Amino acid sequence: MGNSDYRADAYGVVWADFLETWIAMAGSVPDPVMLDAITELSGDGRVLEMGIGTGYHAIPLAARGVRIEGIDGSSRMLEILADKPGGESIPLHLGDFATLDVDGEFALIFVGSSSLFCLPDQQTQVECFGAVARKLAPGGLFVVDAYIHDDRWFTDGEMHFTQARGDGWKMRWNAHNDRAAQVTDVERVLVAEGKPNRVFRHREKYCSPMELDLMAKLSGMRLTERWGGWDRGPYTGVGHAISLYTLDS
Repeated sequence: MGNSDYRADAYGVVWADFLETWIAMAGSVPDPVMLDAITELSGDGRVLEMGIGTGYHAIPLAARGVRIEGIDGSSRMLEILADKPGGESIPLHLGDFATLDVDGEFALIFVGSSSLFCLPDQQTQVECFGAVARKLAPGGLFVVDAYIHDDRWFTDGEMHFTQARGDGWKMRWNAHNDRAAQVTDVERVLVAEGKPNRVFRHREKYCSPMELDLMAKLSGMRLTERWGGWDRGPYTGVGHAISLYTLDS
Protein backbone atom coordinates (compact mmCIF):
# COMPACT_ATOMS: atom_id res chain seq x y z
CA MET A 1 0.00 0.00 0.00
CA GLY A 2 2.19 2.82 -1.32
CA ASN A 3 1.87 6.37 -0.12
CA SER A 4 0.96 7.49 -3.65
CA ASP A 5 -2.37 5.68 -3.19
CA TYR A 6 -3.36 8.38 -0.70
CA ARG A 7 -2.49 11.47 -2.76
CA ALA A 8 -5.24 14.05 -3.21
CA ASP A 9 -5.09 13.74 -7.00
CA ALA A 10 -5.56 9.97 -6.77
CA TYR A 11 -8.80 10.41 -4.83
CA GLY A 12 -10.78 11.76 -7.78
CA VAL A 13 -9.39 9.15 -10.15
CA VAL A 14 -10.49 6.30 -7.90
CA TRP A 15 -13.82 7.70 -6.76
CA ALA A 16 -15.19 9.60 -9.74
CA ASP A 17 -16.81 6.79 -11.73
CA PHE A 18 -18.10 5.04 -8.60
CA LEU A 19 -19.37 7.99 -6.62
CA GLU A 20 -22.88 8.13 -8.07
CA THR A 21 -23.25 4.37 -7.57
CA TRP A 22 -22.07 4.70 -3.98
CA ILE A 23 -24.53 7.53 -3.24
CA ALA A 24 -27.37 5.35 -4.53
CA MET A 25 -26.16 2.26 -2.64
CA ALA A 26 -25.89 4.16 0.64
CA GLY A 27 -29.20 5.98 0.08
CA SER A 28 -27.46 9.28 0.75
CA VAL A 29 -29.29 12.56 0.17
CA PRO A 30 -28.09 16.13 0.75
CA ASP A 31 -28.89 17.52 4.18
CA PRO A 32 -31.77 19.98 3.63
CA VAL A 33 -30.72 21.95 6.71
CA MET A 34 -27.28 22.45 5.19
CA LEU A 35 -28.85 23.53 1.88
CA ASP A 36 -31.09 25.98 3.75
CA ALA A 37 -28.10 27.49 5.58
CA ILE A 38 -25.98 27.94 2.45
CA THR A 39 -28.95 29.43 0.58
CA GLU A 40 -29.59 31.94 3.37
CA LEU A 41 -25.93 32.87 3.88
CA SER A 42 -25.28 33.38 0.18
CA GLY A 43 -28.14 35.81 -0.46
CA ASP A 44 -27.97 36.77 -4.11
CA GLY A 45 -24.16 36.75 -4.19
CA ARG A 46 -21.74 34.63 -6.12
CA VAL A 47 -20.87 31.34 -4.33
CA LEU A 48 -17.89 28.98 -4.72
CA GLU A 49 -17.91 25.39 -3.47
CA MET A 50 -14.44 23.97 -2.90
CA GLY A 51 -14.46 20.28 -3.78
CA ILE A 52 -17.67 20.37 -5.78
CA GLY A 53 -17.22 16.77 -6.93
CA THR A 54 -20.15 15.52 -9.01
CA GLY A 55 -22.53 18.17 -7.70
CA TYR A 56 -24.04 16.44 -4.66
CA HIS A 57 -24.66 19.81 -2.99
CA ALA A 58 -24.26 22.17 -5.94
CA ILE A 59 -27.07 20.87 -8.15
CA PRO A 60 -29.80 21.20 -5.48
CA LEU A 61 -28.37 24.60 -4.49
CA ALA A 62 -28.51 25.78 -8.10
CA ALA A 63 -32.12 24.57 -8.28
CA ARG A 64 -32.87 26.88 -5.35
CA GLY A 65 -31.47 29.83 -7.28
CA VAL A 66 -28.06 29.97 -5.58
CA ARG A 67 -25.39 31.40 -7.91
CA ILE A 68 -23.15 28.42 -7.30
CA GLU A 69 -19.81 27.70 -8.97
CA GLY A 70 -17.35 24.97 -8.11
CA ILE A 71 -13.69 24.05 -8.11
CA ASP A 72 -12.29 20.54 -7.99
CA GLY A 73 -8.98 18.85 -8.67
CA SER A 74 -10.61 15.96 -10.57
CA SER A 75 -11.45 16.58 -14.22
CA ARG A 76 -13.49 13.38 -14.27
CA MET A 77 -15.65 14.56 -11.37
CA LEU A 78 -16.37 17.80 -13.24
CA GLU A 79 -17.19 15.93 -16.46
CA ILE A 80 -19.76 13.82 -14.64
CA LEU A 81 -21.27 16.90 -12.97
CA ALA A 82 -21.57 18.78 -16.28
CA ASP A 83 -23.41 15.83 -17.86
CA LYS A 84 -26.02 15.60 -15.08
CA PRO A 85 -29.40 17.36 -15.29
CA GLY A 86 -28.93 20.80 -13.76
CA GLY A 87 -25.16 20.53 -13.91
CA GLU A 88 -24.72 21.98 -17.36
CA SER A 89 -25.45 25.53 -16.14
CA ILE A 90 -23.01 25.52 -13.19
CA PRO A 91 -19.66 27.25 -13.89
CA LEU A 92 -16.89 24.76 -13.12
CA HIS A 93 -13.18 25.27 -12.50
CA LEU A 94 -10.49 22.62 -12.59
CA GLY A 95 -7.89 23.57 -10.02
CA ASP A 96 -6.29 23.43 -6.62
CA PHE A 97 -7.87 24.55 -3.33
CA ALA A 98 -4.55 26.04 -2.27
CA THR A 99 -4.46 28.57 -5.11
CA LEU A 100 -8.12 29.09 -6.13
CA ASP A 101 -7.22 30.23 -9.62
CA VAL A 102 -10.72 31.56 -10.35
CA ASP A 103 -11.61 35.02 -11.65
CA GLY A 104 -13.50 37.51 -9.52
CA GLU A 105 -14.74 37.65 -5.95
CA PHE A 106 -17.34 35.65 -4.05
CA ALA A 107 -19.89 36.50 -1.39
CA LEU A 108 -19.57 32.99 0.00
CA ILE A 109 -16.91 30.31 -0.29
CA PHE A 110 -17.57 27.00 1.44
CA VAL A 111 -15.97 23.61 1.89
CA GLY A 112 -18.07 20.72 3.20
CA SER A 113 -17.63 17.13 4.35
CA SER A 114 -14.25 17.92 5.96
CA SER A 115 -12.73 18.21 2.46
CA LEU A 116 -10.28 20.82 3.76
CA PHE A 117 -8.49 17.95 5.51
CA CYS A 118 -7.73 16.37 2.13
CA LEU A 119 -5.09 19.06 1.61
CA PRO A 120 -1.79 17.29 2.29
CA ASP A 121 -0.19 19.38 5.04
CA GLN A 122 -0.57 22.40 7.27
CA GLN A 123 1.33 24.71 4.92
CA THR A 124 -1.05 23.92 2.08
CA GLN A 125 -4.02 24.51 4.37
CA VAL A 126 -2.57 27.91 5.34
CA GLU A 127 -2.12 28.72 1.64
CA CYS A 128 -5.74 27.74 1.04
CA PHE A 129 -6.95 30.19 3.68
CA GLY A 130 -4.81 32.90 2.07
CA ALA A 131 -6.29 32.16 -1.36
CA VAL A 132 -9.81 32.30 0.08
CA ALA A 133 -9.12 35.67 1.71
CA ARG A 134 -8.02 37.05 -1.65
CA LYS A 135 -11.23 35.83 -3.30
CA LEU A 136 -13.76 37.00 -0.71
CA ALA A 137 -15.79 40.08 -1.51
CA PRO A 138 -16.06 42.69 1.27
CA GLY A 139 -18.43 41.30 3.88
CA GLY A 140 -18.15 37.82 2.36
CA LEU A 141 -17.99 34.56 4.31
CA PHE A 142 -15.75 31.51 4.27
CA VAL A 143 -17.63 28.53 5.73
CA VAL A 144 -15.73 25.42 6.80
CA ASP A 145 -17.52 22.20 7.75
CA ALA A 146 -15.12 19.81 9.50
CA TYR A 147 -15.27 16.95 11.95
CA ILE A 148 -13.61 17.15 15.36
CA HIS A 149 -10.92 14.49 15.56
CA ASP A 150 -10.94 12.26 18.65
CA ASP A 151 -8.02 9.91 19.39
CA ARG A 152 -10.43 7.69 21.31
CA TRP A 153 -11.79 6.47 17.99
CA PHE A 154 -8.55 4.52 17.55
CA THR A 155 -7.04 1.52 19.35
CA ASP A 156 -3.25 1.36 18.97
CA GLY A 157 -3.64 3.84 16.13
CA GLU A 158 -6.11 1.65 14.22
CA MET A 159 -9.84 1.93 13.52
CA HIS A 160 -11.99 -0.68 11.75
CA PHE A 161 -15.76 -0.71 11.26
CA THR A 162 -18.51 -1.26 8.71
CA GLN A 163 -19.53 2.12 7.36
CA ALA A 164 -22.65 0.92 5.52
CA ARG A 165 -24.20 -2.30 4.30
CA GLY A 166 -26.92 -3.45 1.92
CA ASP A 167 -28.15 -6.51 0.07
CA GLY A 168 -25.04 -8.60 -0.57
CA TRP A 169 -22.52 -5.82 0.12
CA LYS A 170 -20.86 -3.80 2.84
CA MET A 171 -18.33 -0.98 2.94
CA ARG A 172 -15.53 -1.60 5.43
CA TRP A 173 -13.58 1.35 6.84
CA ASN A 174 -9.98 0.79 7.93
CA ALA A 175 -7.87 3.69 9.15
CA HIS A 176 -4.43 4.27 10.63
CA ASN A 177 -3.83 7.40 12.69
CA ASP A 178 -0.46 9.13 13.11
CA ARG A 179 -1.21 11.16 16.22
CA ALA A 180 2.03 13.15 16.13
CA ALA A 181 1.55 14.25 12.52
CA GLN A 182 -2.25 14.63 12.83
CA VAL A 183 -2.65 12.46 9.76
CA THR A 184 -5.07 9.61 9.14
CA ASP A 185 -4.72 7.18 6.24
CA VAL A 186 -8.12 5.78 5.29
CA GLU A 187 -8.82 2.66 3.27
CA ARG A 188 -12.42 1.83 2.37
CA VAL A 189 -13.05 -1.65 0.99
CA LEU A 190 -16.26 -2.53 -0.81
CA VAL A 191 -17.04 -6.17 -0.02
CA ALA A 192 -19.56 -7.77 -2.40
CA GLU A 193 -20.81 -11.34 -2.06
CA GLY A 194 -18.25 -11.88 0.68
CA LYS A 195 -15.23 -10.81 -1.37
CA PRO A 196 -13.30 -7.53 -1.63
CA ASN A 197 -14.55 -5.78 -4.75
CA ARG A 198 -13.02 -2.28 -4.80
CA VAL A 199 -10.60 -0.33 -2.62
CA PHE A 200 -10.70 3.45 -2.07
CA ARG A 201 -7.89 5.25 -0.25
CA HIS A 202 -7.30 8.79 0.89
CA ARG A 203 -5.30 10.72 3.48
CA GLU A 204 -6.64 13.32 5.91
CA LYS A 205 -4.50 16.02 7.55
CA TYR A 206 -6.92 16.96 10.30
CA CYS A 207 -6.68 19.94 12.62
CA SER A 208 -8.60 21.51 15.45
CA PRO A 209 -11.02 24.45 15.13
CA MET A 210 -8.48 26.55 17.04
CA GLU A 211 -5.88 25.79 14.35
CA LEU A 212 -8.40 26.81 11.70
CA ASP A 213 -8.90 30.09 13.56
CA LEU A 214 -5.15 30.74 13.54
CA MET A 215 -4.94 30.02 9.80
CA ALA A 216 -7.76 32.47 9.28
CA LYS A 217 -6.00 35.13 11.37
CA LEU A 218 -2.76 34.67 9.44
CA SER A 219 -4.78 35.22 6.25
CA GLY A 220 -6.51 38.39 7.42
CA MET A 221 -9.79 36.79 8.42
CA ARG A 222 -11.58 36.34 11.73
CA LEU A 223 -14.13 33.93 13.16
CA THR A 224 -17.66 35.34 13.31
CA GLU A 225 -19.65 32.25 14.37
CA ARG A 226 -19.13 28.58 15.14
CA TRP A 227 -21.96 26.06 15.19
CA GLY A 228 -22.09 22.45 16.28
CA GLY A 229 -24.01 21.55 13.12
CA TRP A 230 -25.90 23.04 10.20
CA ASP A 231 -28.91 23.50 12.48
CA ARG A 232 -26.83 26.24 14.14
CA GLY A 233 -26.83 24.48 17.50
CA PRO A 234 -24.03 25.31 19.97
CA TYR A 235 -20.52 24.06 19.35
CA THR A 236 -19.60 21.57 22.10
CA GLY A 237 -16.09 20.47 21.10
CA VAL A 238 -17.21 17.09 19.78
CA GLY A 239 -18.77 15.91 16.54
CA HIS A 240 -18.65 18.65 13.92
CA ALA A 241 -17.82 22.33 13.78
CA ILE A 242 -19.24 24.74 11.23
CA SER A 243 -16.89 27.74 11.28
CA LEU A 244 -17.75 31.06 9.62
CA TYR A 245 -14.95 33.50 8.79
CA THR A 246 -14.97 36.95 7.25
CA LEU A 247 -12.31 39.46 6.24
CA ASP A 248 -10.89 41.35 9.19
CA SER A 249 -11.82 45.02 8.96
